[in-house]
Amino acid sequence: MTSSAASRAADLFGQCLGLGVALLPVVVVLSLPSQLGLFIFDEQVAALILGIGLAVVFLRVPGLLGRWDRQISLALCAGSLAFGIALAIRFPVLSEGIFFRPLEAAAFGAAAIILLVEGLRRIVGWVLTIVFAGLCVYALFGHVLPSSFAGKSLGPMQMLGFLGADSTALVGPTLTTACFVIIPFILFGRLLVAVGASDVFDALGSRLAGKAPGASGRITIISSMLFGTVSGSAVANVMANGAVTIGMMTRNGYSKEDAAAAEAVSSTGGQIMPPVMGAAAFIMAEYLKVPYATIMMAGLIPAFLFYGATACQLDFTARRMGLPAFSEEAPRRLRDMGLESALLLVAFVVLLGGIFVANMPPEFAAVLAAAALAVCGIALLRKRGFTTGMILREIAGTGLASADVLLVCALAGMIIGLLTTTGLGFTLSLLLLEIGKSSLVILLVVTAIVSLILGMGMPTTAVYMLLATLAAPSLIQLGVPALGAHMFVFYYGLLSMITPPVALAAFAAASIANASPVAVGWHSVKMAWVAFLVPFLFVYQPAILMQGSAGEIAVVVIGSLIAVPLITGALVGHALAPLALATRGLWAVAGLMIFMPFSTIGGYGLAIDVVAITAGALALAAHWRASRAVHVSSAMSSAMARSAK
Repeated sequence: MTSSAASRAADLFGQCLGLGVALLPVVVVLSLPSQLGLFIFDEQVAALILGIGLAVVFLRVPGLLGRWDRQISLALCAGSLAFGIALAIRFPVLSEGIFFRPLEAAAFGAAAIILLVEGLRRIVGWVLTIVFAGLCVYALFGHVLPSSFAGKSLGPMQMLGFLGADSTALVGPTLTTACFVIIPFILFGRLLVAVGASDVFDALGSRLAGKAPGASGRITIISSMLFGTVSGSAVANVMANGAVTIGMMTRNGYSKEDAAAAEAVSSTGGQIMPPVMGAAAFIMAEYLKVPYATIMMAGLIPAFLFYGATACQLDFTARRMGLPAFSEEAPRRLRDMGLESALLLVAFVVLLGGIFVANMPPEFAAVLAAAALAVCGIALLRKRGFTTGMILREIAGTGLASADVLLVCALAGMIIGLLTTTGLGFTLSLLLLEIGKSSLVILLVVTAIVSLILGMGMPTTAVYMLLATLAAPSLIQLGVPALGAHMFVFYYGLLSMITPPVALAAFAAASIANASPVAVGWHSVKMAWVAFLVPFLFVYQPAILMQGSAGEIAVVVIGSLIAVPLITGALVGHALAPLALATRGLWAVAGLMIFMPFSTIGGYGLAIDVVAITAGALALAAHWRASRAVHVSSAMSSAMARSAK
């Protein structure tokens, strides 16, 4: 067989594997086995999907193993399929009698570790693997540590058996959530893009942004937000959207660092933007045992604050730099995309109607929405190339794109299993509780720092799962509501994507802009300032998560709308007009006073909140009037000068 024929055969085989990864979850979500009278554990199907996902990685991602790389990769691919099939078949027996078959269970554990470590090395590097290796060492030798850090020790065979066959480790809730919730949403997102959603998002961004100075920044925010909430991956969104938006912003006069930071921040925010948030949001719903709709509603106000602060900063920066009016047109106009817009509307009506009106599980609603897109797309867009073959390619592409998530969630499940069974998670939670006894604020700051450190170089989903096991329980035991605690660690885990020294989304944007990665990272931190502050409000002002009365929610929203431009103007040194140093200081103090949760201390707390909000509103109104007067005076002077000529 020639090399080209072998390549085509490998590609065809990869497409078939992708179809398997994408369609098996749909079979489970639609409960087809039970309708046929078959009883199959979800863990069995998850094991099979994981095996296929591993095979996809070994088939498509080079291992950089020298002259034997291709042969080793093919062997690992075949081994992965055999592993997935064997574990799927043997799981019911092992789950019921793991202690009676220690050698078999240990063999599955050893195979899982070898395959996952090599697969993850190829796609995300060594960070997650190093964390896992450290926990394995602790599981084996933790009993020799000082008593305050000692843990339950496991023998090598016991540890391997637990990792490979226990339903709380490899094929536990983390992997099953990835298989049966996240993959249907990835399929939904890919079909949205296939029917032209990205073009609609770009055109909608251009329409909403207008032509005023700074419009290119607003287009970047809107299009990246809309596309990011569908893609669910910050880095993927940067690479797809940034190729257009970063160049557009630099042509409009923004610096390379600002343009790259805007794309990195906007793409990262897609994972917190309802209705389709990132993978971690679905796992959070599973951990908290609440409907996904609750997570979605809780994320609404923080997401709009996040993007509102980013838009403010880009607009104020454009005014400070005196950028010209925006003149570029979108490749296609919104009014020319009636069919694509209609399909987009149908998809979200089915998705949101299914979740909120029909009380469907979110994965079931996502499958229905994807089916609606496929059927309507063939009916309306066949002449434009949307055919059954294209749908099959997108389904296969879903499976190929899901492989990374599957591997990350599988190893993260093993990590969480080790944290639980050795007692290390409990030990670390006690340590954090000791810190929190002196001050909850100190505990929150320590948790935030730990979240950023753990998140360096790791996918958001893996970071959240670690933090949900290590840090969130201590916050909850100190009285923080469970939703607020999990949202706190979720946000700070997410922010590692744009926080130096390892900021994957910022570095990806820097590569497109040909800018310094570290400089883009620090610009991103400045641009996303509100995301570093708002998680503290999750703890002290639950109304920001829609947890409270209508009056409390209204006060938080109004206060935030005033505080965001105040603090942003203080950071940029410019709002509608330049700000003096003293004014910047006063604006910063006023904005922070509004965000301070005085109403929670009782007594005069609510009155202080009202005074702070009123003072901030008056400051913005005075600035607006002053800038309008300057603008009118400048316009009159220009008109008089033209008439004199």
